Amino acid sequence: MATLSPIDRAAFDLAIDIARRDPLQRKRIDDAFAAGDDYAKVGKAAAYHCQIEALDLMPWQSPPCYADMRALERPYGEPGGKRESAELALRMRRSKLSRWHPDPAGECARAEAARRAG
Repeated sequence: MATLSPIDRAAFDLAIDIARRDPLQRKRIDDAFAAGDDYAKVGKAAAYHCQIEALDLMPWQSPPCYADMRALERPYGEPGGKRESAELALRMRRSKLSRWHPDPAGECARAEAARRAG
């Protein structure tokens, strides 16, 4: 496994902490670690869950952690929201955030406000 960047590690830490607040997710995380799953795999699953919750996505929509950047060429408004997901992933990249941050839109807004303020 490749070494995690500090920004991804922090995002995984936060996502795991947030996901563990839900008893079902806590069990899944604990079971994954007990089964020997590596930290990145567990962190990615937690981030995926948190992004779906934070963005209130429908089951057929993909969160920005798994956005296909080629979707930026697609039209707006298709039911899967692929373009919108890719745009949020791009916004995260521009804000120097991990694509695994559990609250992508909220953290982008905070980073953008901080940049404007200072």
